[in-house]
Amino acid sequence: MQRKWIVIMISIFILIMLGLHLFYRNIQSNEWTQEGMASKAAIETNALKKVTSVQKSVWEDVYYIVNGVNDQDQNMVVWVNQKGTSIHAEQANAGMSKEAIQNKLLSKAPNAEIISAVPTIWEQQYAWQVFYKDKSEDGNMRYYYDFYRFRDGEYLTTYTLPNR
Repeated sequence: MQRKWIVIMISIFILIMLGLHLFYRNIQSNEWTQEGMASKAAIETNALKKVTSVQKSVWEDVYYIVNGVNDQDQNMVVWVNQKGTSIHAEQANAGMSKEAIQNKLLSKAPNAEIISAVPTIWEQQYAWQVFYKDKSEDGNMRYYYDFYRFRDGEYLTTYTLPNR
C-alpha cells in the first residue's frame, strides 16, 4: 500500500514538472523566435558569420542587440529592430566596452550597484544603457538609467525612477 502511494506521488510530481516545463516553453517561445529572427537578419546582411549572444533592449523601440564575429573574425555589435527592417552593425572595438562604461559610471557614482549595461538606441543614437541603484540625496535607495554614446562613451542623460 505504501509503495502504491509513493508511485502515485512521484507520478504527480513528474506531471507537475512536465506541465511547468511546457508552460515555460510556451511563454518563452515568442521571445526565442524573435531572437532567432534577429540573429538570422544579422547573418543575412553579412554583418556576422557567427552569433555569440543576443540581448533584448527596450527603450524608444524594441531592438535586439546581436553580438558575434564577422568574416574577418572581428567582434561586432549589431542592432536589429523588432521588425528586422533596421539593421546597424559596428565593430565592438570601435565603441566603448561594457567594462569601460561601467567604470565611467562608477567614477561618477562610486557606491552605485550596477544591475545591467546593454547597448540600446536613445534618441536615434547608438548608446549604452546602464541600469543601477544608488542612494539619492535624501538617503533613499533609488534606481537610475544612465545613457552613454556607444562610440565614445560621452555621457548623454540620466533618468531617475520614482520611489513608490
